[in-house]
Amino acid sequence: MAIDYIDALGAGAGFNTKDLVTALVEAERAGKKSIIDNRISDTEAEIGGFATLVSKVSEMRLAAIELNDATDFNNYSVNNSQSTAFTFEASTSASSATHSIKVTSPAKAQTSSTLDASTSGPVVGFTSMTQTINGGNAFDMTFTLGTNTQTTKTVSVSTATPTGVATAINEADIGITAEVVALDTTGTNYTLQLTGGTGIENAFSISESVSELNFTIPTGFAAANADISVNGITYERASNTIDDIIAGATISIAGATTGAATVGVTRDTATIKATIEAFVATFNDVNGQLRSLTSSADSGALRGNSIVRQINRDIRDIVLDASSSPGSEIERLSDMGISITQTGELEVNQTELDSALANNFADIVTLFSADTNQDSEIGVANRGIAGDLSMLVKELTATTGYLTTQPTLLSENILEYQQDLADLEERLAKVEARYTQQFLTMQRLIDEMNTTKESLKSSFENLPFNNRDV
Repeated sequence: MAIDYIDALGAGAGFNTKDLVTALVEAERAGKKSIIDNRISDTEAEIGGFATLVSKVSEMRLAAIELNDATDFNNYSVNNSQSTAFTFEASTSASSATHSIKVTSPAKAQTSSTLDASTSGPVVGFTSMTQTINGGNAFDMTFTLGTNTQTTKTVSVSTATPTGVATAINEADIGITAEVVALDTTGTNYTLQLTGGTGIENAFSISESVSELNFTIPTGFAAANADISVNGITYERASNTIDDIIAGATISIAGATTGAATVGVTRDTATIKATIEAFVATFNDVNGQLRSLTSSADSGALRGNSIVRQINRDIRDIVLDASSSPGSEIERLSDMGISITQTGELEVNQTELDSALANNFADIVTLFSADTNQDSEIGVANRGIAGDLSMLVKELTATTGYLTTQPTLLSENILEYQQDLADLEERLAKVEARYTQQFLTMQRLIDEMNTTKESLKSSFENLPFNNRDV
């Protein structure tokens, strides 16, 4: 029969030995468990603090990324009176100005076809894409390319069909695209069409002896340069994409204008200003959060962490000190109306910022981005305030960065603390078993003594000379 020794404790003793064992074990558990529980609680709070910190610095990096490339400042308002004829795109190096632009004709690519589509009557071509031509015999085609400067290219056609000709020309890679095109919906009427590049220097002529080909240039499809006038000066260009007439601007021609179009270019400083103000607000938020997390007075989750305090100093140094790529007039944020207050926050002077954007815009671009594009996280060159800040946060939050490795280490510490708790309970279970055994032994001795007591008492009472009445 199994005996519950714990329940049996105290049955014969003059005190509750079961409660005494429990009290002794709890006395040992309380202090040690409290220490471990506090360690777990503090570590969990620290992990939570790091999670908050990573979230905030990541927000700051996103705000910095909005300013770390020169193209981020490429915000212009363009008013084009004939935007269907051409588009006008201004880059960061453009200037606010008004331009008069007239497109007489766009650049054209030559198109040659095996049929003259301008003739009257039905247009009849090849009966199929694989119709045999030149009696099925291979032949050569000679192309003369260019107008003022001419070159000659020979294309050998081994498969004497319209498709074979197109394939040979395309594989020769001479700057001419060939394709077989259906003339109608019957599926039995095709033409072979060749297209060159835009501009007169991409014109071409063809010499071959195959009667079925007979290439001609349809009316209006000869190669031509774009004819454009900008601010009273006439230009010719081979391409309809023109970026070498107005500094910092690209004109993309779609067709002729009706007279001269007026294009007004105005720098959109309002958008840039809003982006800078958003950056300032994000910095203030992050700076305040870092102060709170490391505050001893407020029991911050990361109080006492010297590395986090150094991270805060690094961020402030990048933002508040002179830029790693200062402008000639504006070297730091305070030069453009953004100063530090007594509480450690950035404050924007609207009048000074507006003045800096109006008069020293190029300096501001350099201050934030080093006047570079997509270089902020490459190499070790100066990157500007936004580029340096973006790179710092990227390194901190990388796989091997402190803000990634430290929470992982803390999580491992919690696992160790939880194992300490398990070990403590295992050890206390053994302590309880030892106390229980000791008290059981004591109880047996007491029981034996009580039995001896009763036996002696009975023996004395039964002695012949024992007379209680005497």
